[in-house]
Amino acid sequence: MNPNPGENRRKPLQKRSIETVESILDAVERLVVMHGAEALTTTQVAEETGFSVGTIYRYFGNRSDLLIAAHDRMLGRLAAGITEAAAQLDILDGGSMEKLIRLFVKNARQNPGYLSLLNFAYLHKTYRHTDVEADDFIGDLVSLFVAASVPNISPTNLQITRTVMVNILTILTNVLLLEEDTAMQDRYLQEMVDHCKFALERVKETSGNAG
Repeated sequence: MNPNPGENRRKPLQKRSIETVESILDAVERLVVMHGAEALTTTQVAEETGFSVGTIYRYFGNRSDLLIAAHDRMLGRLAAGITEAAAQLDILDGGSMEKLIRLFVKNARQNPGYLSLLNFAYLHKTYRHTDVEADDFIGDLVSLFVAASVPNISPTNLQITRTVMVNILTILTNVLLLEEDTAMQDRYLQEMVDHCKFALERVKETSGNAG
C-alpha cells in the first residue's frame, strides 16, 4: 500500500477521463453518506458506478487516494460556495464576522459527506498534495475581516488570530454536525460566534484598538 496518498493518482486530461473521475467521486460521496468513509471499498464504488475495479485503480492508486480526492473536491466546492457568498459581505460591517461563520456552517451542512471525509483526511492525509485546505479558503476570508477590524495588527498577531479562528470554526462545526438536536446546534453556532468575537476583541486590545 502506498504510504503517501495522492502519489499514485493519475491526473485526467481528456474530457472522457475527467467525466469518468467525476462519476467515480460522485459515487464515493454517495457511498460515504450511506456507509461512512472508513467502510468504503473499491468494490462498492465499482458496483455503484458500473466501472471495473481496474478502471478505478487507473485513476486512483488506492482506497485512500480515492477518499482524499473526494475530500479535496468537496472542500473545493465548499470554498467556492463560501467565497461567492462572502463577496457580498461588507468586511467593515460589525456583523460580518457572524455572517461569515453562518456561511461556513450552512455550506458544510449542504455537503452531507463533509464530516466523514474531513475526519478520514485528517487521519490519513500524510502530506499536502493539493492546494485545497480548509485553512486556505476560510483562513484568507478570516484574515480579511480581522485586518479590516484591526488596521494596525502585526503580521504575527494576524496569523495567530487567523489560526485560532479557523480552529474554532472547523472544530465546532464538526461538533455541530454530529449533533441532531437543533437547540444544541444553535448553541454551538452561537459559541462559534462568541469565541471568534472574543478572539477579535483580545487582538484589538493587544494592538491598541480597543473600544
